[in-house]
Amino acid sequence: MTPLHYFGDLVRDLLLRVPLGAVRILFVSTLAVLLLWVLRLPQRDVSGIATSGQRHNLRPWAAVALLVQLVIYIFL
Repeated sequence: MTPLHYFGDLVRDLLLRVPLGAVRILFVSTLAVLLLWVLRLPQRDVSGIATSGQRHNLRPWAAVALLVQLVIYIFL
């Protein structure tokens, strides 16, 4: 075995010690913080301009996408 095998085994063993529940909580918390950040962004940062020249608020669609992801990852 090469030194990379030993290093790979060490990393694998360390990662196997992390409980999956903790990883799940961390992942869902990250999505929740991202959702809060999107909802608190200033209006000028969340509006896009369509080809017709009208401004569109992108915040609701980003919030819906993040909420769907939260629901999926909470219940799976």
